[in-house]
Order: sequence, then C-alpha cells, then structure tokens
Amino acid sequence: PDEGPPRLERWEFDLTSGRVTTETIDDRPQEFPRMRENLVGRPYRYGYSVAAGSALEPGALLRHDLRSGETVEHSGAPGRHHMEAVFVARDGTSDSTGDEDDGWLLAYTYEAEADSSSVVIVDARDMSAPPVAEIRLGTRVPYGFHGNWCPD
Repeated sequence: PDEGPPRLERWEFDLTSGRVTTETIDDRPQEFPRMRENLVGRPYRYGYSVAAGSALEPGALLRHDLRSGETVEHSGAPGRHHMEAVFVARDGTSDSTGDEDDGWLLAYTYEAEADSSSVVIVDARDMSAPPVAEIRLGTRVPYGFHGNWCPD
C-alpha cells in the first residue's frame, strides 16, 4: 500500500492500559531514525535521521531537539548523500553519563561522481559545522547500510 513518504514519528506504548499514542515530530520525508543507544526506553532529548526527499537537502543528517522542536540540518558537499548516522559518546563508550549530545555522529556518505563512499564524523553539538574528520574508503557502500558503534 502507498503510505506516502516516510516521516518521523514517536510511538508510545502504555503497557498498563494497552494504549498506543503517536506523535508526528517532523512530517518532512526522512528515514533511518536513531538516538543515543543507552537511552532507549528512557526519556531522551535528541533524535537523528537522514533527509529523504525534496523538502530537505537529500541525504542531509538531521538532529531533532524534541524539547524545543528545533531541527538542525548537516548537509554534505554537493553530490554527496549521508546514510544512517550512529551516535558515539565523546568518551567513546556506549553508556556514558555525559550530556546527551556530547559526542559525534558517524555516517557513511556516498559520492555519486566518484562512485565511492567515506565515513564522516560530525560533532553532534555543532551540526552546522563541516565534519571533524572524513575517512575515504575507496569503494562504494550500498544505500541502506545499517551500522552500530562497538567501543571495544
């Protein structure tokens, strides 16, 4: 069935009443939503996703501040598209107790003209800045790749 373009929603399940509530956080097309992994199932402020349509820069990384409602966009260079981003705490651990946004986003990026990919590292607190580092891979990583961070 045609459900329209993907949008960012939050679903909450009340295990006592069995009730499910949904909230649209951003109705612009996007996919691959992530958050800081050690906060799954607990309150959190920031979520991350990848733009997937003409309403946003295609392939841009997005940071959603769920408290303020603000969305910040990190666009790659022209002709480059980011894939799913993974949050890594600044101290490199998966269970850091630092500020929720104190870390980096790691994302594969595809450059169409060169038909190759790289990994970009973006400061999660300063999404408007250029990447702090880029690792060129010399090969293409297919769209839709999923990854995780393992500190060890």
